[in-house]
Amino acid sequence: MRIGLNLLPVVPGIGGAWHYIANLISALAQSDRQNEYVAFVTGASASLVPVQDNFTSVHLPIHAEWRALRIGFENSVLPMLTRTRRLDCMHHFFGTLPILGSEPSIVSVFDLMVFARPSDFSPTKRAYLQWMRRRAAKHASLLAPMSRTTAESLSDWLAVPGDRMTVVSTAIGPQFHPRTESEVREFRARHALNGEFWLCVSGVLPHKNIPRLIEAFAQLRRMAPDGWSLVIRGGRSGETDRLVAAHALESHVQFLPWLHDNEMPLLYSSASALIFPSLFEGGGLPVMEAMSSGCPVVASNLPTTREFAQDAALTFEPTDVHDITRAMHECEESPALRQRLSRSGQQRASQFSPRTVAASCIDAYRRAVPLPG
Repeated sequence: MRIGLNLLPVVPGIGGAWHYIANLISALAQSDRQNEYVAFVTGASASLVPVQDNFTSVHLPIHAEWRALRIGFENSVLPMLTRTRRLDCMHHFFGTLPILGSEPSIVSVFDLMVFARPSDFSPTKRAYLQWMRRRAAKHASLLAPMSRTTAESLSDWLAVPGDRMTVVSTAIGPQFHPRTESEVREFRARHALNGEFWLCVSGVLPHKNIPRLIEAFAQLRRMAPDGWSLVIRGGRSGETDRLVAAHALESHVQFLPWLHDNEMPLLYSSASALIFPSLFEGGGLPVMEAMSSGCPVVASNLPTTREFAQDAALTFEPTDVHDITRAMHECEESPALRQRLSRSGQQRASQFSPRTVAASCIDAYRRAVPLPG
């Protein structure tokens, strides 16, 4: 098969979506030397395409950050370009399907948050995304939700039947494994990380629930002033700074900037436990990366946590500050619990190997492409 990859919307800094796509393409490159891949890229996404005989890049002179221009290009010029490449199918990410285009299509869907939490979006963006999700649900040859949770949402919200979906989970790369003491020591020194600490890997969006986490952490430190500190990678805003100051937590909370991808396994290995307080997720990549790295996980009791972590995470109700505090205190106080979570997390994460995920994706391509004749 000749498979097109629409990487025009992909830019660094979009969090889990970038890593999902990067991990999936890497997994396909490792596992598949038979099919050919034609990636349509911008300068921002070109680095995702492996240097390999069965991968070709088509560089297009647009800036992915210029959203209106990129959307216009994607819905007009791109379909004409794909026709000249004799593709058997086209893989689109981000749950959208261009208006034009005649080849069979696969559409990855990360979540349906625009339906579940519409107030998190501006009116214009909400209307556009809801329309595009509905269009993809109706017209794509096959949908590839990243989780069973998202597949159930597609069925509930958009009436997509099960035979038009294949779940393609995120692939956890081999770089996520417990690191040596010397590696951890050097990483901690480089980033001034001292003592035991909770790790939160998050953006600043409302559903990430960082304000409640800070409130819960303040309660925890009032109960045990000499307990662990809190390190938040990425989720800093004016609101979080005000909350930290209001609770006099300046000496207990440390913010890290976005780190290079190759530093994330070291960050997980350096942490005492991951705290994941999100209110909504289509997948929850930090949970899986932490488990694979041997980092104990304490997470919101979301459908995705139950799906991916099962009993390898200690869970809490994310809207209940007291319950978040309860779970964090339980984890801090029990080395035996942390050891169990670390061990079971690694076992659970091993089921999301690149080979397994690549096989699911290739199966989706085969299902979307009509048989000859």
